[in-house]
Amino acid sequence: MRLIGDVCVKSESLNLLIHLKRLVVWMFSFRNLGIRRLRFVTLPYLEELIIIYPFEQPLELYVRLIKGTKGELRKLDIDSSHRPSLTTQQYIETVSRFCPKLEFVKTWYDDEGELENLEKILISCKLLKSLTIESLYRYGQMGRCHAKCVFNLLIEKSGSRFSNLYLNGLWEFSIKDLEEFFGGWERKGKIPLFIEFDSKDVVLDEHHVVFQKYKDLGVLSDYQVKDR
Repeated sequence: MRLIGDVCVKSESLNLLIHLKRLVVWMFSFRNLGIRRLRFVTLPYLEELIIIYPFEQPLELYVRLIKGTKGELRKLDIDSSHRPSLTTQQYIETVSRFCPKLEFVKTWYDDEGELENLEKILISCKLLKSLTIESLYRYGQMGRCHAKCVFNLLIEKSGSRFSNLYLNGLWEFSIKDLEEFFGGWERKGKIPLFIEFDSKDVVLDEHHVVFQKYKDLGVLSDYQVKDR
């Protein structure tokens, strides 16, 4: 089911769709204040929740939706680069507790203080295949997220099915960081990893050499750098 643009649907009507498995909410502007009606909706068998909204995310709405499921969520994709209006702590706690079958999830990151939250997801969601991490450092701002700590955590805590990593926003990592990451990934005997960055500004020419090296070795299934 898709809700796109200026849609008016009573929460009572949505609650009748108890067997709904996929919900896409695509909002274009602040006019869509009716989205807050989702706080009254329970979709116990939901498997995919996809939110596309260009502004600050009211995460508390989706926390309520997640809590109302019966642990069947496989995909949780909230497409927003802005810092959520609710701290990510409650979001992470909810995902870790109520989503044991999760295969795809997105979260936000701005410093090493977020590592504990990221670790909770990796430990609790044993079936996780794909992770998107959005740096809260945006273009035109000073500073970048350091990827080294995230790389180390993924080596140690990601499950046997994990194979896709998407790093959005501004990140910083050295050649040594990449070598240690891919070397550790290989030593752990993990399945080939696909890694994607959403901006060419993050990946330098010397980084490409390392990516290609480990792709040739079979440590990477592939890598991609989008031309933002």
